[in-house]
Amino acid sequence: MYLIRFFAKTIFIFSILLAISASVVRVYATQPFVQDQLMDYAKVEQQVDLSKKQLQEVSITMSNYLSNRTDILDIRLKTSTDNLALFSPKEITHMSDVKEIILKIYNLQILSVLFLVLYVLFVYIWSRERALRDLLKDFRLAGIIGNVILILCGILLYFSFDRYFVLFHEVAFTNDFWMLDPKKDLLIQLYPMKFWNLITVAYITTIVFINLSFVVVSNILLKYLKKN
Repeated sequence: MYLIRFFAKTIFIFSILLAISASVVRVYATQPFVQDQLMDYAKVEQQVDLSKKQLQEVSITMSNYLSNRTDILDIRLKTSTDNLALFSPKEITHMSDVKEIILKIYNLQILSVLFLVLYVLFVYIWSRERALRDLLKDFRLAGIIGNVILILCGILLYFSFDRYFVLFHEVAFTNDFWMLDPKKDLLIQLYPMKFWNLITVAYITTIVFINLSFVVVSNILLKYLKKN
């Protein structure tokens, strides 16, 4: 019985971490303002032959695509004579592979949140096997573990970001469509390495602050419960 409870608690804690991580991915992928801000910081407008308004249109279309509101990534540049497709078939195929991974992350988010809700309802409300203090301690522990993992990952990425960026693509994709040419492929010009550096920093920082808030709030509530 002890092992079952320990196993369930472990899954609960890592479900918290998974739910947070996947939720932040969802926000970053589906909100155009995130891409707009990071493109500004990465100075993308100065590197491509597109205006600020056109870049914003790209962000909106890309966000809609990754939100699964559209099935095909068809971004076109209006000219005086025609509508030119911004991305080549190879780039579109790669983004289709990216979207497939993103949608799996969304599913993990839903499953992890569902498990958390059912766990709290069953263990803390229905059966009352554990007290509120235990729930707060679990959230505090999840925050601590999450931040330790993120800090270690951040240190590794700081010294070898390019290496792990390439390694991720080699593991995540079964083809070489991700190997784009920055001289001719617009997709990699719009989302250069600096963009991914920035979004990685923003992603880790966001989750660190969320985890830290769990630790702080849990400590405050635990002290309050102890006094009462």
